[in-house]
Amino acid sequence: MPIRRPKGYCPSCDAQVEWYSDGVGAPGHPWRCGNCFQGVTEEQLGRFESVYRKLEEHDQERQQILDDALRG
Repeated sequence: MPIRRPKGYCPSCDAQVEWYSDGVGAPGHPWRCGNCFQGVTEEQLGRFESVYRKLEEHDQERQQILDDALRG
């Protein structure tokens, strides 16, 4: 069975991290931040994954703007 390590934003350490479901998190919080060990629920993880995707898209758009400025 493959290990699922979703990427998402962690509001506790203000970073984009991998989330783990290895049972180390607090009861009722099956996912934990791979950086600061903050525990979250499945619902919270979904929101943090969404934030991560939006930040990645923003980074790509920002890089494209910078690349266009250098070419122009």
